[in-house]
Amino acid sequence: MTGDNGLLCPAGVAELPYSERQLIVIVPDDVKKTELEAMQKARQEESKDKSISWWNSAIDAIALIAPRITVYGLGVEFVVGIYKGIQKLRQKEINIRTVSYSDANGLVFPPGHPQKKCVYVGSPVDPLHYFSLADFHRMTLESKFTEIVNILMALGAETIQAERVIGWGAEITANAKVLSADDCGASTSRTNTTEKSFLFEANLNPEGNPQMPEKVAWYPFEPTWQMISQGRLHHGLRNFALNVTYQENYGITTDLNASVKGEGLSIGGQFTEHQSTIWKITGQFSEQGVKKPDDHTTAPTKHS
Repeated sequence: MTGDNGLLCPAGVAELPYSERQLIVIVPDDVKKTELEAMQKARQEESKDKSISWWNSAIDAIALIAPRITVYGLGVEFVVGIYKGIQKLRQKEINIRTVSYSDANGLVFPPGHPQKKCVYVGSPVDPLHYFSLADFHRMTLESKFTEIVNILMALGAETIQAERVIGWGAEITANAKVLSADDCGASTSRTNTTEKSFLFEANLNPEGNPQMPEKVAWYPFEPTWQMISQGRLHHGLRNFALNVTYQENYGITTDLNASVKGEGLSIGGQFTEHQSTIWKITGQFSEQGVKKPDDHTTAPTKHS
């Protein structure tokens, strides 16, 4: 999907297969437009000369317009360096897509981002969210943990405890963001991390009927979460126990980190290496909103 300026719209970026939108770098609009024009021209000439590389053509064209984009604070060597770095990474079968500043406005980045020359990695479950390559694993696990805690609170949890089984620990949960008391229908809320036993512990006094949050990303891919939700909403479930797992590295490895930095691109900080992680979450739901048998319900008549 393209906009009036010929660039990809944010919805268009989100609709791409994950492998084609997983890694991105943000560039000025004029640069992206020149890249696309060079690509179209090269495709038209490919039938005449199979040796034409549209990426080389794009680099040459961008070098010509680079003096016009000093408004972005980017020099010719800086902009061309980005494209030469991406070209070398593509030769190593590392596919990085450039996205214009305009299109990046429709994407969600961490505070203070996007930054120049930084490689971002898309969330595996939310196509509009991007994290710096350095923080991808930490932020992805944090988003998964935050979502299940928010779900449990919205379903009326009185207590929630998270315990490390393997992998990361309190360095992740210390930064986790959960719903406020008003968001989850609780009159009082207290959350804290404890070094003695639990990575995370919450004691709440929920009010109102249990319900699912409107926005979820991981939930459709987690059968156990779905089972607990159904048990709570339709069958009066009181106690819960589940695992939050993070075992896939999504190709974001130390080798990728080294390759990206080796070609002069930024990863946005100190790289956090993937750790296979399992956390056990247990707790209890309140009686508030639990469906109870109707006292006036008549037992089914037994026919002979």
